[in-house]
Amino acid sequence: MCDTENEMKTSRKIFETAKTVVDFMDLWSKFYENKICIPTYYSKFIEAGDNPEASKELGLKFKEITRRGVLAVDSQVGIPGNQKQYIVGYISPNLAEVIIPELNRYSGIVAFSSPIVDIQTTKGLFVTYDVDDKDTIEGAKNKKMLGEPFTILSGPDLDSWETIRTWMSNPVKKKTKKYEYFVITAPGFDEPSEYIFDKLLEVLKSL
Repeated sequence: MCDTENEMKTSRKIFETAKTVVDFMDLWSKFYENKICIPTYYSKFIEAGDNPEASKELGLKFKEITRRGVLAVDSQVGIPGNQKQYIVGYISPNLAEVIIPELNRYSGIVAFSSPIVDIQTTKGLFVTYDVDDKDTIEGAKNKKMLGEPFTILSGPDLDSWETIRTWMSNPVKKKTKKYEYFVITAPGFDEPSEYIFDKLLEVLKSL
């Protein structure tokens, strides 16, 4: 699934039939069950080679998160000493205004949004470091990641966002024109590996 040009073309045609944001989000949510491809991600979600932590259970969480308005485009679970958990994506300004203050009430969570502009909106917020097994163990012990900075949550990838928009019908493009870049991360190693996924879903369900 999603590793051939024909599979991507077929999925794009399906997405282009969505006339509302709700329908578009519903289609996107099917990706987390390996039932459809999404733009910019040339792999399936569950059992993908580059994302071994993606399970059916995590997929069900993402399915609900998506259907409730968060268009996630990248994420990782927490691994002490190796990587901090995060989700990045796009949401409406109205949703951002409601959920971000609530998410930041929780211990161990930092959430923010920013306009989709061609600048680096955040500098130095690294969430993954290139480490070997020894450094991972040592980092987990001392609650400090060693090695070289690898993944940074700097700001929206404009090329990716524009690619996503090419899969949208005109009505959906119009409704998502003012969407914002959204980030939620857990800065520490004390929380469960899927802590932010659970809290984000909890907040969305409370609306």
